[in-house]
Amino acid sequence: MCCNGESVSPREEGDGAVLVCGKKDPINEIGWLKNEMKAFQGGPLLNAVVLYSYQNKEVLELQGSVFNSTNIHQYYCDGKKLDLLDPAKYEDFKQKRIEKSVLYGTKVWN
Repeated sequence: MCCNGESVSPREEGDGAVLVCGKKDPINEIGWLKNEMKAFQGGPLLNAVVLYSYQNKEVLELQGSVFNSTNIHQYYCDGKKLDLLDPAKYEDFKQKRIEKSVLYGTKVWN
C-alpha cells in the first residue's frame, strides 16, 4: 500500500503480481531504464525511480543526486521523455501527477 492507502500498482496480473509498465520487475526488465540508471552515483540513498500517474499514463521519474535539472528526467513506459521544458508544463506535471510508488532508492526531489 502507498500514498494514503491507495494501491501501489496501476494494474495487477491474475496471480496478484504488481505490474509497472507491464513488468513485474521494471527496474531489471526495462532496458532503457537500466541504461538511464547507470548515471546514478551514490546508490539508493541518493537516487530514486518514482512511479507517477499523470494524464492516465504511467510515468517514471529518475531522480539523481548529480542531475542538474528536475524537469528532464520523466519518461513514459516506452522510454519517451515527457516534454516539460516549458515551466508551465512542468508546473502542471507537478500539480497533477499522482505518486504511486518509489520503485528504487530514496526520493531526493519533491
